[in-house]
Amino acid sequence: MFCAGSKITFKDGRIAAARNANELEKVFNMTTDFSAVNCFADSIGLEAALTDNSGTFMWSNRDTGEKYTVTANTLDDVKKISLEFMKTGERCPGYNWSKQ
Repeated sequence: MFCAGSKITFKDGRIAAARNANELEKVFNMTTDFSAVNCFADSIGLEAALTDNSGTFMWSNRDTGEKYTVTANTLDDVKKISLEFMKTGERCPGYNWSKQ
């Protein structure tokens, strides 16, 4: 399993932390609305600004300067993209990531 940490911000201002994909999945199973998900490991990061259970993600590698974005249209997409990063550190396949 890829080593990353996540900070999940809820719409009401509360914040949760997850050290791995299993912990992140537990947070996602809560019945609440999220406003942001930020995952980082060394120089690789995934940041998401969420609105109404959809959102825009930015995957970045600070060592190489690479940046990619993608829009998630459903809460299931938000969860899938976030969990894939927590497991692998990579952009979730099957989505149209745009190079920035």
